Amino acid sequence: MASGFESKFKLWEDEWIDNIKIKEKYPRIFNNSLIKDKTIENFGRWSSKGWEWVFSWRRVWFEWERTMLTDFMECLSLETLLRDSEDKWLSRDSPTSI
Repeated sequence: MASGFESKFKLWEDEWIDNIKIKEKYPRIFNNSLIKDKTIENFGRWSSKGWEWVFSWRRVWFEWERTMLTDFMECLSLETLLRDSEDKWLSRDSPTSI
């Protein structure tokens, strides 16, 4: 799915990736997040390269959790966020999706 600046959609609560809440798909990552009830715009920033995810964690990750964290970040990187556009759901097959 691709969407706008993400001022409406909650990262952990809304089903914006694979029709499942991210907190259900990645419960350990959700539990380690310092920010839980915010919209996507609170988890990153725009740069000259596009959207950059930025998270604040309660603790350092255990070595055995790093694969899960990598999977989580790769899952997020597959989503296209469109700067300066209205927040809306788009199919990955949509012509405006990159």
